[in-house]
Parts: sequence; structure tokens; C-alpha cells
Amino acid sequence: GSGTKVGVILPETASSARWEGFDKPMLTEAMKAEGLDADIQNAQGDTGKFSQIADGMITQGVKVLVIASINSDLGKSVAQKAAAAGIPVIDYDRLNLGGTSKYYVSFDNTKVGELQGQAFAEAMASKQGGQVIEIEGAPTDNNATLFHNGQEKVLKPLYDSGKLKLVKSQAIPNWDNQAGGNTFEQILTQNGGKVDGVVAANDGLAGAVITILNKNGLKVPVTGQDATAAG
Repeated sequence: GSGTKVGVILPETASSARWEGFDKPMLTEAMKAEGLDADIQNAQGDTGKFSQIADGMITQGVKVLVIASINSDLGKSVAQKAAAAGIPVIDYDRLNLGGTSKYYVSFDNTKVGELQGQAFAEAMASKQGGQVIEIEGAPTDNNATLFHNGQEKVLKPLYDSGKLKLVKSQAIPNWDNQAGGNTFEQILTQNGGKVDGVVAANDGLAGAVITILNKNGLKVPVTGQDATAAG
């Protein structure tokens, strides 16, 4: 009904500009169009703050809680609290494994990874035996797993055949861009400063990688996703 209160908790802004730049205004507009009163807050990557926001929304009696969680354990815990209060929960973009949410709304994340893999394979077509470093998303985010699974559908056969050489694949906790850049630099150094292409799970990690590539005078194909302006 008109004026129904809906709580929305977004995860952070550090890894990607999408949450505040796209998701928040589009969710606000879509819910307003349905006559819903949306309270949209961002936890800024802080698990304690995420739980605090959720507790506040549950106490206020929101009719539905929409969560893009920081990790599955946190999302599961929040969903259980909401369910105990009779509030249905929608997992938004990120699936909370083992959770009690009523709905899950997301992209076809495996397909996203496949598209990354296809674009990367095309960019690397002329680089026989090209050396590849993979900088993947948070191991606690099921989406990161699905992105990687999709990439593997395309790239694993190329690694197995020797058309491309996988130097190392490394997941980055919390999708932390700075950690992603530092990790990439370490792998690059360990590999003698050689790389022919980088699979980066999103634009934020890609930007961190490109900073290191520029620092070393290297220009190679790098994947990304999230459609950020910086990307």
C-alpha cells in the first residue's frame, strides 16, 4: 500500500561507485513509483554498522528489508533477525549462502564472468602463450565466485592448451582496491615484471591494477565491470 516503509541496506562505496551512483537513486525512483517509502542506507563496508542499520530498521517496523550484504554470514544473520520479526528479506545482487531470505534478485553473474572471459580472450588472441594474472573479488562474496566460474568456462581451455599461461589467480578480501593493487604488484614482481594481460573482477580492482601497470610502463588488456565512469 501507499507509504509502506521499505528498508534497503547497501554494502559500501569503496570498491565500486555503482552503489551510491546507480543503485541508490534507481531504487529510490523505482520504489517511489510504486508508492513505497524507501529508507536507503549504506554501511560503508562496516559489518557492525550494517547490523546496526538492520536492527534499527527492524525496530522501526519496515515491511520489507532489502540487503546487499558485505558477506554471507552477516547477511544470513540479518535475514534471520528480520524473519523472527516477521519481515521478509530480499537478497539484492549478493546471495547470502545458507540464509533465510525469501527472494534473491541479481544479474546472471556467471554470464558476466563469461563475457569478461570472452572479451579478454579476444584481446589476447594474438598473444600466444601470453602470461595472465587474475585479480578476483572477495572470497566471501558469492558473486565473485560466480564471476570466476564464468571466466573459467572461457579461459581454462586456453590455459590447458597453452594458448595462455596463468601466472596466478588471487581473490581479494572485501573487494579492497588498494589491497588488489598491492597484491597485483607483488605477483608482477615475483614474475619478473612480466604480464601480457590481467583479468580483474571489477572496475575498482582494474583501476588499481592499471595504476601499477602505468607505474611500470606496461600497457596490456585488463577486464572490469560495473560500468563506472572511471572504468
